[in-house]
Amino acid sequence: MNKKIIFTIFIILSYTTASFAKENIKSISVSSTLVEKGKASDFYSSSNLMDNSYKSWVEGVDGDGIGESISFEFESPIDIKSIGIRNGYGDLRFYFANNRVKHLEVYINDTYKTCFRLADSYDSYIYSFLRYENVKKITFKIKDVYKGTKYHDTCLNEIYFYTDFDYDEPEYKEDDYTKKVKEAFPKYSKHFDKLLFSADGNPYILHPIDPPNENDIWCFNDMEFYSYKNGVWNLDNYNPMFSLLRKDIENAKNNKYEIVFTFGQASGYSESMYGYVLKVTAPSYTVYEYDFDGYTFKTHDEERKYER
Repeated sequence: MNKKIIFTIFIILSYTTASFAKENIKSISVSSTLVEKGKASDFYSSSNLMDNSYKSWVEGVDGDGIGESISFEFESPIDIKSIGIRNGYGDLRFYFANNRVKHLEVYINDTYKTCFRLADSYDSYIYSFLRYENVKKITFKIKDVYKGTKYHDTCLNEIYFYTDFDYDEPEYKEDDYTKKVKEAFPKYSKHFDKLLFSADGNPYILHPIDPPNENDIWCFNDMEFYSYKNGVWNLDNYNPMFSLLRKDIENAKNNKYEIVFTFGQASGYSESMYGYVLKVTAPSYTVYEYDFDGYTFKTHDEERKYER
């Protein structure tokens, strides 16, 4: 994405759905927005941050957008208990091609409060137990980014505000391609499989052959990898991106271990904050833990060395 115009946008909004704070959001202002030749001037606007869809806000300055900001003002002061963020560009084919936010500073009523470290993951991540009271204005400022493989534009997909610790995430509209890819995989279920997109925008699925147990922790003795090309899913078990993972799975199989497989984005209990975390555990309580970065699976130490 080439940057053409830099400007500030000011939008009047009136949201009352349970997805956001119960009090109305008065306005959103951003320091810049990308305007791309051939697209509407508001294609990457800040209104995309609260539309519950894959459409995203993209900053519009030269370089990586360090220091660019988003401000939300409220009709009346509110208490914010949790903040949900979907990082990066919401059309998953281009997620790794563009920058994603790594560190995001938070200002309440123009006073600095904290700095979030965002996982490099396109799933929603909730920052809870914040207890920001009497909030008239909240500002987010980009401090650091995960570098894109093709573009320098930094993107944010969605931001949610919650006034209660008990909340439901809003229904989210995926991009049409992601929906099509899922529909083309007859085994696909959000409980059984995880859809990944590589740095080149190619979809992959990790599919446990054995069914999961009742606790959303997947116990299995084997696993299949699929890649999606030309509208068709095919087995792709020895793709190089899976080589590190395959080695440990084969070792567990050969020793007749039952593997416990959990897959999700990084969280407080994990050492990693580099996106999706894959854990493979054998009965000996040996835990293999990997980060997915759009190229391959890496151990935490490998991923740190790899940081761009």
